Amino acid sequence: LLLRGAVWLARETAQGVLSIILPPHCDICGASMDNDRSPVCESCFGEFKLVAGDYCTRCGASLGHLVGVIGKCVNCEKNKKGFGVEAVAAAGPYDGKLRDLVLSLKYGRRLGLATVAAAWLTQLVLDRGFQPDLLTCVPLGKVRERERGFNQAGEVARRMAKLMGKPFEPRLLRRKRETTPQAQLPEESRAKNIRNAFELGAMAERARSLRVLIVDDVLTTGSTMTEAAKTLRKAKPSAMRAAVVAR
Repeated sequence: LLLRGAVWLARETAQGVLSIILPPHCDICGASMDNDRSPVCESCFGEFKLVAGDYCTRCGASLGHLVGVIGKCVNCEKNKKGFGVEAVAAAGPYDGKLRDLVLSLKYGRRLGLATVAAAWLTQLVLDRGFQPDLLTCVPLGKVRERERGFNQAGEVARRMAKLMGKPFEPRLLRRKRETTPQAQLPEESRAKNIRNAFELGAMAERARSLRVLIVDDVLTTGSTMTEAAKTLRKAKPSAMRAAVVAR
């Protein structure tokens, strides 16, 4: 007991010293904060443009005030068949502080931001009446995930699953070939780049007859989500929806 007490005291002392030398800071703007209960400062939180009651169920886009809830909009009119899922939920538009959050999570390794995004998306999905049985994520290629050290979509999905009390299975899908990052390509080249890039993963059988939620960080043209959903359909889930941090 004395040893445990000494270890606890040493750890608490070390954390206290670190909080003085390296005070908590915002994972988005870098500003100093008074506490470390959140990875985002109050100023940044106030600038997030999150979706309200006006949105497109097909692509998740936030719409102008009083537009309401519609099944198709100008943002997805080029993709008249949808994105392979019944509906897409997005926390907000890929702009401003939400864009900064996505980039800080993805390239800055600020994994605490996945917790913030997961809380928003979990509430959004449940509020829209979807109760998934299983959550998964759009997989990265082996090379890219090894270089980055994590899959940002998987980090969000794992936290969402914990909040919902549902299982998370990242191995429903796998990339069977490496692809050029979609962000580096013009819009017209993205569908061709990602075509046939996925296959069913080792645990695809788990999706059979279940309601599956596919999570990704960003939906732009929708080519990646469309291809992932098309592949996962082969596992015969009973329903599929998607949740993305930003549209």
